[in-house]
Amino acid sequence: MSTALSIIEVAFAAFCVWLAVRIVNRKERWAKWMLATTIGLPVLYVASIGPACWWLSITDDEFENRKRGCTLYPHLPDKLAYAYLPIGHTI
Repeated sequence: MSTALSIIEVAFAAFCVWLAVRIVNRKERWAKWMLATTIGLPVLYVASIGPACWWLSITDDEFENRKRGCTLYPHLPDKLAYAYLPIGHTI
């Protein structure tokens, strides 16, 4: 597992360097947007753990009170917890 993670980390770093070279040498606009997306999405994922933990920390009674009058999906907290499972293992 650690070998696969190391390979993914090196590939991610190489991809970012390749995009940086495309930006500096060729001044391509798509490369700027791709680099911003490549860096920005993981940052947003990590930054959103706070609101997700707040939302998942409500009790069942509070959830039922908030659900009244709304069209929330009943299994959404389970799916949200599953989406943040990778970051939960690292903390």
